[in-house]
Amino acid sequence: MNVCLIVIGNLCLNGSLSVTTVDDSMHTSVRVSAPEYSMSAMLATDNIRTPDWIRMSRACEGAACISYFKHCEQGKERASCVYHFSQPGDLQNTELTIVARDLDGLRTAEQTSGVMARSESSFTRIPLNRLTEESKSTTPPYCDRHKPATACMPAESGDPAAR
Repeated sequence: MNVCLIVIGNLCLNGSLSVTTVDDSMHTSVRVSAPEYSMSAMLATDNIRTPDWIRMSRACEGAACISYFKHCEQGKERASCVYHFSQPGDLQNTELTIVARDLDGLRTAEQTSGVMARSESSFTRIPLNRLTEESKSTTPPYCDRHKPATACMPAESGDPAAR
């Protein structure tokens, strides 16, 4: 599904959903409920951390690419994944958590949802099921606050904002 029923921040959502947003002076977040899963996302915050794009995984759709961190866990009564998405520039630091009763519910969320990635002057949807590299670590890679952000930027990138 390449269409977005709802776009919130840089998230592309589809399906039977209930959406609640919170926007205050410190952060912007969204909660999404669907029959098979629930999502919560931090779209913006005053606590801006620079991602370490060199150590993050990358997913692309055509020329549009996004750096990401993904950590999943599966238990007897639930399956969950935590994602951190980033592109140099304005699309830094989207944090998304998906919780489902089982792996099928989690896969449904990944098939029907995506992240919007910038390429030149347009945006392209990258489905969450394209984000296949899972980290064993629960901690996403962020730059040390005491080092310049340029130390964490890739040397060559298809993203003009990364140059």
